[in-house]
Amino acid sequence: MNNGDIIIGKAIDTQRNANIQHCIKLNCQAVSGSELDNKECLVVLDDISSMQVCIDNPHIDFVEFG
Repeated sequence: MNNGDIIIGKAIDTQRNANIQHCIKLNCQAVSGSELDNKECLVVLDDISSMQVCIDNPHIDFVEFG
C-alpha cells in the first residue's frame, strides 16, 4: 500500500466503496500486523503501490504501480 501497510488475501471481485472509489474486494487473511482473520475487505485501487501473486501464474508474479 502507498502508506506501507501490507494486505494479504485472495481477490474476489471489484466493487465501489461508500465514497464511490474503485476497489478490489479481497478475502483478507492478514492486514499488516493485526491478528489473522478471514473477512472480506475493500482496498481502494488508487492506494495500491504493488501487488505480488502468491500462486503459480505464468502471466504475472509482481507488478508495481507508479
